[in-house]
Amino acid sequence: MRVVSNWISAGLGRCPKCMRTSFRFAAMSCLALMLALTFVDEPVLIMAALVAAIIFVAVWTAHLVTYSGRMAQWTMATERSASHARNLVAGSERRRFLGFFMRALAYSATASIASVAVAQDCRCPPQAPECIFNPCRRERFCMPRGFVACAGCKKSWYCNPGHNCLGDGGDGGRCS
Repeated sequence: MRVVSNWISAGLGRCPKCMRTSFRFAAMSCLALMLALTFVDEPVLIMAALVAAIIFVAVWTAHLVTYSGRMAQWTMATERSASHARNLVAGSERRRFLGFFMRALAYSATASIASVAVAQDCRCPPQAPECIFNPCRRERFCMPRGFVACAGCKKSWYCNPGHNCLGDGGDGGRCS
């Protein structure tokens, strides 16, 4: 069970393509549920559509929450290491974390929804077939399969599989 948990945690919220795909499935399953509620009289089909919608929305939400948690933790750690030994009370730390978390959640939700329409527009070479859209810079870039896309406001880059993006690209784009 621990292996499965680690495997899910290692991939959840790290892959923009997976986040876009999970949003697509969530949107389509919600649409299917609305159509089933409108046009179908069979309770089994309506229940199946409801279960599918719940599962796909949960997967998309898990991607967003995991990504937001990682970004908030990284931001807090970066601020702590950059600050000059400020003494913060535990309540303010939690409030700041929640603020960072909510901003990252809003960004990741917006990025995964908006990039569904625009990320498929680029033509990528076979050695870098994954098309990634950076909503902050409004640009698309290509990367190899399995790598982790990093979309900062100052730069777009990618990291090796299993690594995290650090910073916003202003320092050249770093990976953990």
